[in-house]
Amino acid sequence: MKTYFYPASVYVNGESGYTCRHNYSGTENFQLHYHDYYEIFLMISGEGIHYVNGERKPLTDHSLIFIRPSDTHTYIREQDKKFSFINLTFTKETFENLFSYIGNPEAKEKLITSKMPPLIFVEKLEKEKLLSRFEALNTLNWEEPKKREARMKLLLMDIFVNFFIGAVERKDNTPSWLEMLTEKMNHPSHFSEGIPKMLELSGYSREHLSRSVKKHLKVTLSEFINSLRINWICNMLINTDVPITDLCFEAGFSSLSYFYRVFKAAIGITPADFRERHTT
Repeated sequence: MKTYFYPASVYVNGESGYTCRHNYSGTENFQLHYHDYYEIFLMISGEGIHYVNGERKPLTDHSLIFIRPSDTHTYIREQDKKFSFINLTFTKETFENLFSYIGNPEAKEKLITSKMPPLIFVEKLEKEKLLSRFEALNTLNWEEPKKREARMKLLLMDIFVNFFIGAVERKDNTPSWLEMLTEKMNHPSHFSEGIPKMLELSGYSREHLSRSVKKHLKVTLSEFINSLRINWICNMLINTDVPITDLCFEAGFSSLSYFYRVFKAAIGITPADFRERHTT
């Protein structure tokens, strides 16, 4: 199969720094190719095959994939199956500038050197939000390229911080269901309900969930939940004037004394000292 080279000068808009477009298996003539730019694509519907770096990988709804310049890939439609996706292409310079701001060189290295392109499965609500933001890039005024570029960078920032970086920081053998579950549990409405909510969202028994969390995340269920609660409270202490007692119960702690013990064990100081130190 012949391999084609797709240059950024053709496939990335020079004014805004990106190109965002829909792709449909029924109308596209997909070719095996590589390019000198980065790309993120989100599956919208259907299923197919992603032929990438010499391997065949299934493409399914809710897949979010990061393509690097080192990747050689194409898309294959099987029999009567159809699929569609939306992709965002952006320059090497944009990627480098983004991670200069984000930091985390270890995660960046893993993202660009892994054998296969990083792939994330996003839940339905997350997919709908991402799709809306992708599509919004093409509704901005074409006469304001800097504004469009800024919106594109904000979207990329959210995608890398909230999806890809978290995935590469976990072990590669973490089950996809557990990755999705940990993402869901980041919402205050979920971690405030604690372990019962985690069990409900997972669909597994407490024993199975407990074993999986201990094996892959190296913590107990209670430690995982409390880490989410403490992190949220720390951010609220810095960014709001909400009373500490209110934050304690909003996060899901049922006992103020227990909350103080957990907070001091995790952070090393009391919540009041933490707020004073970070807001002075």
